[in-house]
Amino acid sequence: MPPISNAMRRSKCDRRRLHHFVGSYAAFAKLPAPRPEPIAWDAFVAEIAEAHGGRVHLANRDGGGLCVTLDFPTAPLDG
Repeated sequence: MPPISNAMRRSKCDRRRLHHFVGSYAAFAKLPAPRPEPIAWDAFVAEIAEAHGGRVHLANRDGGGLCVTLDFPTAPLDG
């Protein structure tokens, strides 16, 4: 299995564990249970790029899929 597939599977598992942990803590602390909220990824990524002077590039991949590239300016090196 390609490494990216393994990382995606681990990521989903980690999110489930984190949600379970936070939910359990909320119950223990008598807090309202957390509810997953959808994320508007396009706006989220664009806001991060803009806040740091960067740009977002989107391109179709050969064979299908999307390639997303974030470009950020580099700080000048002291020298």
